[in-house]
Amino acid sequence: MEGINWTAARFFFDVAQVAFMVGVSLYVWWTNRTRATREAIVSTNERIDELERRMDGVDHDLRHRPSSKELRDLWRKLDETNQGLARATSTNEALAKQLGIIHQHLLEKGK
Repeated sequence: MEGINWTAARFFFDVAQVAFMVGVSLYVWWTNRTRATREAIVSTNERIDELERRMDGVDHDLRHRPSSKELRDLWRKLDETNQGLARATSTNEALAKQLGIIHQHLLEKGK
């Protein structure tokens, strides 16, 4: 039986140690990479969820917004109301003048 070649054993041990260290380094790199990727995906999903919530709110507001036809009808009704109010104001002013004339006449008649 021949003796152990310690130089060759040391060489193979060093090769195994380097291979193990390279393997550990690759494992750590891969783990950090996937963790960073997973965190980026989670962060992106959270931002997308927030944007979806905001879009749902905007969509809800837009669905309940009056249409241009409804706005035209509203403006037409407001114009009609303003015209009616103007007529009522002028009628009220005319009645006030007539009442003033009647009041003045009754005061002068009593003298």
